[in-house]
Amino acid sequence: MVWVYLVCFSLSIAKWLDVDWLQGVSWWWIAVPLIIAISWFEVLERELGFDRQRENQDSQYERAKQERIARGMGQRVGRGGRR
Repeated sequence: MVWVYLVCFSLSIAKWLDVDWLQGVSWWWIAVPLIIAISWFEVLERELGFDRQRENQDSQYERAKQERIARGMGQRVGRGGRR
């Protein structure tokens, strides 16, 4: 979701440099989406536990990947990992 930050940052720079198509746009139209994005990704996502869900999915994927690699190499894989 870094693209949200990049878009807001690019619009801020363009507004600051007085690009023609942004001259009539208020700073609020640029600042509010940035504030919402920061509050979501840095505060609310942690509070609601969405970051932990993503970490769990990533760890499950990595565990399955390691098991596939081990099976492909002919190693035996049990519940506790490689044996």
